[in-house]
Amino acid sequence: MSDWHSPEDIKRLDDALLALPEEHGGMLLSELDGFCVGLLVCPEMIPPSEWLAQVWGSRGAPEFDSMEQMQALMNLIMGHYNRVATMLTPPAYFAPVIDEVDATGEVLWEFWMDGFMSVVALRPDAWKNMSRGDDTHASFAMLEIFRLARFGRERSKYSQTEQAEKDDYAVDFIIDSVLEINRFTKGLPPEALFDGMPWDVPANQAHDPFATTKVGRNVPCPCGSGRKYKKCCGAN
Repeated sequence: MSDWHSPEDIKRLDDALLALPEEHGGMLLSELDGFCVGLLVCPEMIPPSEWLAQVWGSRGAPEFDSMEQMQALMNLIMGHYNRVATMLTPPAYFAPVIDEVDATGEVLWEFWMDGFMSVVALRPDAWKNMSRGDDTHASFAMLEIFRLARFGRERSKYSQTEQAEKDDYAVDFIIDSVLEINRFTKGLPPEALFDGMPWDVPANQAHDPFATTKVGRNVPCPCGSGRKYKKCCGAN
């Protein structure tokens, strides 16, 4: 794991995600890190009301024992999002949170990639436009991300030697590609929205990260259900 992130905050977030019901299929730490990075380098803005539903998993947000419990988890998730946003603010530096197997040192980069590709699935046209665009460096980086993700899904088709070779450079390649894509999306002007260009405002424009505010009982629930908090996760 990266030393860039506070070890205490990472441990709290990791524990909180592990405590969620396993049957929901929600994201764990490395996948969430890849997801946050994807959100912040995506060529289109994706609001938390939409992406939080992906974090919780296929069964939706879990039932929380209290408003305080939900608020604590929201603070941890948005806190991590903000740390990644700060890291990717120019001059950008990037270090992914990727799990390793203690006994062997094997780097489990595929889980991080799963999180990143979940964002690609939310806005596929935006990513395809970038991969086919005139910026050759960004296009190459995105195409290689696609290839690496495909390798992760199909790695059983490859020999042990081929798998080891790919694993040796996967993390370095992820870092280089993310920084290249981040450079591209940071350079998209907000006024592009009004010039008929096929780009929405990127999520990682130079602005303050999202503030984590207190969840009110009459506001839309942060889980993304569309219902008021008091009728949804705050019903308990």
